[in-house]
Amino acid sequence: MKLLPLAIMLVLLLVGCDYHVALVTTPDQPLQPGLIGLWQRQDDAGHKELLQVLPLDKHQYLIVFPAGQKDSLYARACHWRNDALPMVQITWLGSTEPIAADAPPYQYARWTLAGDTLTVQLLNPEQISAGTRSSTALANSITANADDPMIFREAMSFHRQKTDK
Repeated sequence: MKLLPLAIMLVLLLVGCDYHVALVTTPDQPLQPGLIGLWQRQDDAGHKELLQVLPLDKHQYLIVFPAGQKDSLYARACHWRNDALPMVQITWLGSTEPIAADAPPYQYARWTLAGDTLTVQLLNPEQISAGTRSSTALANSITANADDPMIFREAMSFHRQKTDK
């Protein structure tokens, strides 16, 4: 996803959830402890955005973005095991209002963690069709295009925030 001002990013996340189908129906992959924490980035306008990643249970994260705001968005996330391209399935729940029943609630992202930097790239629905209504077809399309860097939006880099203990 391109680095956008906060308001545009919120609109994209609220109405721009991309997929109607889940690749993971029963999360069974363990959490990656390195992802848990408070992360920060600056958008193009210089605004600081916080991403909070918390453990929800043994297999799911609770994501809050932008954390600490009255209009923060909440999501569940879990790992999707795919040998060609492991990713995280993000299920957006809403903010003060739930996601509309007919809106696609899912996004998929790959991530890398290097030291205190978390890089996230969302799957691009213009490259991997958002109109796909079959989990199998979506998984097959992702696997078939795993080597194509264009299937992802622009990377977002977050830096771990130190917390007082």
